[in-house]
Amino acid sequence: MTQSTSTDGNGARPLRTPQGGAASGPMPQRDPAPTTGGPSRPSCHARGRGRRVTGTTTTRKKPSQQRPFQVMHWNAESILNKKTELEHILHEKNINICCIQETHLTPQKSFKVRGYQCLRSDRTDRSKGGILTLIRNNINACLIETHMEDSEYQVIRIQTKTSEFHLVNFYCPNDRHLALDTIPAKASNFIVVGDFNSHSQSWGYDHLDRRGEEVENWQDDKGLILLNSPFDCPTFYSRRWHTTSTPDLAFCTEDMHQLTSREVGEQLGGSDHRPVFLTLGMESCTD
Repeated sequence: MTQSTSTDGNGARPLRTPQGGAASGPMPQRDPAPTTGGPSRPSCHARGRGRRVTGTTTTRKKPSQQRPFQVMHWNAESILNKKTELEHILHEKNINICCIQETHLTPQKSFKVRGYQCLRSDRTDRSKGGILTLIRNNINACLIETHMEDSEYQVIRIQTKTSEFHLVNFYCPNDRHLALDTIPAKASNFIVVGDFNSHSQSWGYDHLDRRGEEVENWQDDKGLILLNSPFDCPTFYSRRWHTTSTPDLAFCTEDMHQLTSREVGEQLGGSDHRPVFLTLGMESCTD
């Protein structure tokens, strides 16, 4: 990704509002923290365009369930040196499924997490990229489709204790074609999470770029609802450029919308991306 003095690696502008502009006053350069880091959570300003987005998680309600289903998605920016921190948060948050982007794994590198199935899709044409979905061993899951041309994604069918849904783990660097039309979208029980590297006022930027328009058109065509809100905290903090942005998005069908809440976590394992946690109002499988 090309960098300049006016933008960071994710295309974010210097921090003037929560999703783009220089922070007031000088900010010292900091080394990545081992488990947390980045600025304190800012107050956010609405920039929505009246699109189909959810409200803030503090005002939304989910059905009462004894053991709700927990999905985490996170751009790890290389996973091998972050395994300890990842395992800790998986167990601390009782995560059922974790969708990871930018694993930087190659077929020669082993990676396993105790208690989880490991569905890997590695890049073979370059060192970066790669996606990985971790699924608890007690969950019935089937990898239906893998796409590794331009954008990268996995389509997984999940059987919970009470229902079934399809989950897409998606990643596309900003210099590759999004290829969203190749995703086999479903009319119901469908969720897409990942790093889209695109800009729109609907998820907190101050402008709409070409990729953001492509994402919005795809969302409308497939009848999906954006789980992000322009009020949400950014998911990316550049320690190098001291900027924030939100490349990490989640979409779902309308039947899943009222069952799902979203929370942005603290930075994890030295990655500039914060993990995102989705709580689905369906009971998970018992251990």
